[in-house]
Amino acid sequence: KGVASGGGIALVMAPATFVVLVLLWFATSRITKKASVASIAVVALLPVGVAVEHRRAWEVLAIMGICVLVMARHLGNIRRLLARREHAL
Repeated sequence: KGVASGGGIALVMAPATFVVLVLLWFATSRITKKASVASIAVVALLPVGVAVEHRRAWEVLAIMGICVLVMARHLGNIRRLLARREHAL
């Protein structure tokens, strides 16, 4: 749903953030047993990480736009999570 593609962009634009968020994704998915929770958390934190790496404003805005698109693709997952019907790993 775009998380891997966004991850590729993050790897190029903000490699330190990428490494931290990959580790966070694995930890979150193991703890929650849900890949969607881990993906949503990583997508929400990516713009923050890019900003912390002191990237240009347009880069942060571009990443935010990509994250909004990825989050929109996860609306079904979010609904299932809220209804407690999301599948476990």
